[in-house]
Amino acid sequence: MNIAFHVMLAEISGNTLIKILLSSLMDLVTSYPGPTISSKFIKEAYKDHEKIIAAIERRDPISAEQMLIKNIERVAATEW
Repeated sequence: MNIAFHVMLAEISGNTLIKILLSSLMDLVTSYPGPTISSKFIKEAYKDHEKIIAAIERRDPISAEQMLIKNIERVAATEW
C-alpha cells in the first residue's frame, strides 16, 4: 500500500520530475534493509494515506496538503 500510494500521488501530479525522483527513491527504500516498522506506525500511516486520498477525491487541496504535512511530520518524528 505504501509504495502504491506514493506512486499514485506521483502519477496524478503530472510532474515528470516528481515521478523520476520517486522512482529512484523507491528503489533505494525497497533495497535498504532498514529497521522493522511497527504495526502501530503502519496503521497510522495507512490512516493518513486514506485521508489524503479522500481529500484528493474531494478536490480539496488545502486538506490534502495539511494531511501530507502531518504525515511527513509523523515520519520525521519517528525514532527508527
